[in-house]
Amino acid sequence: MLRPFVDEIQGRVNPGLLRLALPMTRRAIDTFQAAALACRLHVPDLVARFSKEDRGGSWQLPPDPAPSGTG
Repeated sequence: MLRPFVDEIQGRVNPGLLRLALPMTRRAIDTFQAAALACRLHVPDLVARFSKEDRGGSWQLPPDPAPSGTG
């Protein structure tokens, strides 16, 4: 049920960005740690609050996202 949404979002990811998750140089490690600190300080929430564009699109979570037949 969520696959179309996940495929759409993942299709927008630049492969170069994925390398940021695996830093190999001192500079890359420092950048990675600075980004982690920014997230810990909730900087993305502050940026989103002042953002003019809603990036969520028109997709809505279904009322019951659990697959039928579970438990």
